[in-house]
Amino acid sequence: MKQVYRAEDEPVSSRADYWQHVVDRTAVPMDVRPEDPPSGAASSPEPSGLPRVTEVTDGPGEAIRTTLHVRRSPMDMYQLFVQVRGQTVAEQDGRQARLKPGDLSLADLSRPFRCTHRARRAVCVTFRTR
Repeated sequence: MKQVYRAEDEPVSSRADYWQHVVDRTAVPMDVRPEDPPSGAASSPEPSGLPRVTEVTDGPGEAIRTTLHVRRSPMDMYQLFVQVRGQTVAEQDGRQARLKPGDLSLADLSRPFRCTHRARRAVCVTFRTR
């Protein structure tokens, strides 16, 4: 069953916490830092396992996966990221990729990363190798 989450359905005062919960539940745990009150939407199957496909539409902001997040997760996870609209700058292991519509990236979720973005739409496929 597909779940749809919309930040704008929440009161402005609790939107940031709600959006953090949505990202943790539908993608992988990371710190999300929207520039404005979140106005994003995510659709994903009920997150009961992997692989998981999540479509995200959100405003400008930043997402950071720290070593603390990594330590709390399985070590054999990856995420394929497809930029549909807008632009994202992804950084991992000292390398940087500027993603525009149609671009793909692959992140090793066993290592920290950082993404900054303007308003965008993207599809994330999170999976394990074992």
